[in-house]
Amino acid sequence: LIVGGWMVRNNSVSGSPEFAAMSSIHLYNYYVPLVIAKKQGIGYEEARVNLANELKADPEFLSVDTGTDRQSYIISKSVRLILKNPVQASLVLLEQAPLVFLNYPQNAASLFLSDERRESLGTYLSDYVGNKSSRLDISGYPELAKHYVSGGYGLLLLHGIFYKLFYLLFMVSGAAGIVLLLRRRDTRAQGIFYFVVISYTLLMFSTWPSGRLRMGILPFYSVATAYCAVWFWNLSLSKRTTAALLGLPSSIVTKITHPRGDAQSVTSESDRSA
Repeated sequence: LIVGGWMVRNNSVSGSPEFAAMSSIHLYNYYVPLVIAKKQGIGYEEARVNLANELKADPEFLSVDTGTDRQSYIISKSVRLILKNPVQASLVLLEQAPLVFLNYPQNAASLFLSDERRESLGTYLSDYVGNKSSRLDISGYPELAKHYVSGGYGLLLLHGIFYKLFYLLFMVSGAAGIVLLLRRRDTRAQGIFYFVVISYTLLMFSTWPSGRLRMGILPFYSVATAYCAVWFWNLSLSKRTTAALLGLPSSIVTKITHPRGDAQSVTSESDRSA
């Protein structure tokens, strides 16, 4: 009802029932420049500027009058560019998929800093991200850690380390949980369901991952992560039980594992005597 009502509202106001009007901006300004940058071997900012200039000089785009039609044209142009470079587009998605989990919400973490310190840190991080060769480039982490420590942001640094370690474990456990669900016949249907939903959601979010998008995948991914945790706990429990049994005398182990063995032997003995 909430989503449907919002789409009805969008249709009455703008003539388009789309849930969000960011699809054209998102594709052409964020994802497509990454694809083109990988294709041409240039930086992201350079690719973004080139695409913006190309759009401004596009006569077909300039001939479109209404804003809605322009948005549709940008989306179709973005899709054409993606389909022309399927290998690069796929590589970008694979590189950015882990960032859906590991992206650190710096703005939320620096909420209690003063405006001046928050602005200073934001400027530094903006330059740091702009100089990275890719979103997964961690070669600048030592220098980043030094800046945090020298600038008095040690608490933020510790929070970021624990944050990323937790979500790294969460990411790996969820993937293992889906595999475990698919392995068993009685849970395979659930495994297929979670695999399809999570894969599609992760594919969409990987075009330009951010910390807030993680909220859309957590309800499904948490189930797979919990299943993995329970599976390994049961495995650990069974191994501890086995190790404890191996340390007992064989006669006691026999009684524990076959508690009805003595009764069955007595019955057999009485049958033979009869």
